[in-house]
Amino acid sequence: MRSERTTSRAIRRRLLAGASALALRGGPRYDVEYRVVRPDGAVRVVHSQGDVTREESGRPVRQFGVMQDITELRQAEEALRESEQRYRTLFEKANDAIFLETDRDDIVDANERACTLLGYSRDELRKMTVPDLQAPDVRGQVGRVIRERIEKHGSATFETVDLHRSGRRIPVEVTIAGISHRGENLVLSVVRDITQRKRIEAELRARQELLDLAQTAARAVAFDCYIGARESKNRWSPELETMY
Repeated sequence: MRSERTTSRAIRRRLLAGASALALRGGPRYDVEYRVVRPDGAVRVVHSQGDVTREESGRPVRQFGVMQDITELRQAEEALRESEQRYRTLFEKANDAIFLETDRDDIVDANERACTLLGYSRDELRKMTVPDLQAPDVRGQVGRVIRERIEKHGSATFETVDLHRSGRRIPVEVTIAGISHRGENLVLSVVRDITQRKRIEAELRARQELLDLAQTAARAVAFDCYIGARESKNRWSPELETMY
């Protein structure tokens, strides 16, 4: 086992090699952070602060202060930075428009896709509120839109209509979730442009209406029937019932 004197000398050498080497070159007070490599190879981060007493000539004669192992703190900070970087990458590269908003409807941030979708710069969006982006017929009262969305939909996806800078209406699908961002409770809104989907749905409805008109005019009927266990899914035109 190492003696107390040997341990004391080892600690003194490390002090001189770390904080002391930095502190003795400076003034009477010091506050430094440095890395220490332990005998087992482990690296620790140390924060040290204290005072240095010097002779009239300036030669240091005494050093006293406190030291703190802040390895876990720095590791946590690094993990947080990495997490924020991953979040920022996902935020910026997403195919959907993403907004960070307060429950008072203020827009805190928006990604590039949001700017492209609505025709505003990021700085412009940060000065706007959620109702500013809504179509007139669905526009809510400032300060209440996000709260009402949370109360009505929770985390469920819903549809609404936003307005492009040019005045063009944009049907969108929205999903919201509460998050904590840099110590502040915010709402994350993921907004998907469903213009193409709505166009296809409208075309399908129009085709179905034409088919219905054609069947009525031709006195023809349509049916779609399963044989066996799936008979509950059978469908047919109402006119078929008048034939039987």
